[in-house]
Amino acid sequence: MNVPPVRWLQVWILAALQGSITLCWVIYNFYIPQFLEGLGFTAGVAMLLQLIENALAAVIEPIMGAASDQTRLWMSSRFPLIAAGVLGSAVLFVGIPWVGDWSEARLILPMLAVVWAVAMSVFRSPAMALLGSYASATQLPQATAILTLVGGLTGALSPLTQTAILNLGPTAAFLVGSIVLLVVASVLRGVAGSLAAEPSGSLPTVISQASTASPQPLALPSLAGIFMLGLGVALGFRMMVTAFPSVLIDLGANFSFPQIIAGILFVSGLAAIPVGRWATQWGNSTTLLAGLLGMGIGLLITLGIPHLLVGYLLIGLFGLSFSLINTSAFSLSLLWVPPERAGLGIGLYFGGFSGGMAVVNTLLVVRPEIPHLALVGLGIIGLGLAQLGVFLGQTLSTQNHP
Repeated sequence: MNVPPVRWLQVWILAALQGSITLCWVIYNFYIPQFLEGLGFTAGVAMLLQLIENALAAVIEPIMGAASDQTRLWMSSRFPLIAAGVLGSAVLFVGIPWVGDWSEARLILPMLAVVWAVAMSVFRSPAMALLGSYASATQLPQATAILTLVGGLTGALSPLTQTAILNLGPTAAFLVGSIVLLVVASVLRGVAGSLAAEPSGSLPTVISQASTASPQPLALPSLAGIFMLGLGVALGFRMMVTAFPSVLIDLGANFSFPQIIAGILFVSGLAAIPVGRWATQWGNSTTLLAGLLGMGIGLLITLGIPHLLVGYLLIGLFGLSFSLINTSAFSLSLLWVPPERAGLGIGLYFGGFSGGMAVVNTLLVVRPEIPHLALVGLGIIGLGLAQLGVFLGQTLSTQNHP
């Protein structure tokens, strides 16, 4: 059976699932502060909720990714976990606005929000691990670029859609988010196809070809490297989006904080397709290093931006750098583990990213006002941790990757 190296229909629908996940989080982040304030909670409770949600995700993402590897081997599918997580998330999501108006039981809202975040963590890693089924190992960067494209553009639309989402009202907005999530997940299940239709060289094909051999051992340095890569990328990116917009606004930029971040994400999405081609030609590790260097140089420039024009150029540099990092890091998290552990690899990356966000949330809870120099320093440290993760991840000699 002649199968193309990338199953583009499935890749695009998987990217749409990622977009629907982003949409749900956008709706949640627009409304949850209002709900908490209406029930008499202080602004710090929202930050504390983010910390708890990210800390739990740091643990749950790898566990669920590993669990999906087992269902993939036992049941030839990751969809049992994906379906359970999507259904649970959709039901809980619809319930949030109802509880948000229930002043008689104000403590239920924070608990429900945390449970919903946990449900979202249940299916994200198993779902994104499907990318290894939809692209050959050599074409993974180009398939991953589609996820970067959709994720960047969806995130960039957040400030533009805020008014429309708020005009819908909480009940309708949360219902729309749930329906979109359910529909996209159902479509993905419908087009998933059989194992026989997987591209030659894709991770599950490698598993099938090696079914009579003993499983490849896990290299602990590589697992630590994937987690550290995610943690470092999160720390570097979060410090950048915290430090840079305020500097640009101080220079006289006529944009708000969210609009500047949206500009960075927009550039990241636009650059994704060529970045995917570059990663295929250069190798994922080289592409990742270029992104880390670009973001690090940009952070250092923010210490003394000479002119507003330079600040606007930095939006492009940060966007391109994040696209380079995101596209290559996602591919490497699949390639640094044995093929039958793809879910664990993706889960460790997402877990590390959530762990990095939890570290930042902790810092902001302890000290809300962090000096710009400290933000830049922490960002550089994060990028350094990501590069250290690359060195650790490449110790897995049994997996051939670019």
